[in-house]
Amino acid sequence: MSLPISPQPTVMPQGLFRLRTHAVVGVAWVMTLLPPALLQSVLHGLSHSHRSTTAHQARLMRAAVCAVSARCAGEGCLQRSIAAFMLCRMEGHSPGWKTGYQLEPFAAHAWIEVDGVPIDEPHRIRSYVPVLTVAQPGEASNK
Repeated sequence: MSLPISPQPTVMPQGLFRLRTHAVVGVAWVMTLLPPALLQSVLHGLSHSHRSTTAHQARLMRAAVCAVSARCAGEGCLQRSIAAFMLCRMEGHSPGWKTGYQLEPFAAHAWIEVDGVPIDEPHRIRSYVPVLTVAQPGEASNK
């Protein structure tokens, strides 16, 4: 389901933040097994916050997830996006979360975004048709 991502410079999280990052990566792996509608519902339930995230904060959380998990750093877009979303939530911020697809050639992907902009994803993601969406606080949701 993932698009290849280019190698990114990562800094290994330290201390309790590293422990939280490992924890969300593990929980995210389990959550990838949920039916899509239930996954969307769970993430939507976690997103209620009056404080959305900035692109910089979301990049840091995504980079931390990629630093502790080779799967998340590579082809595991669903696990990566769930883990980055949950890590943002643990830090008190709410990014958006989406899955989507394109038909020609067929590809599916999952990502986090801030103000409608995918975080550290190829530009072509913007043309994907959203399937599951968890909007940032204050944004309209496209379910």
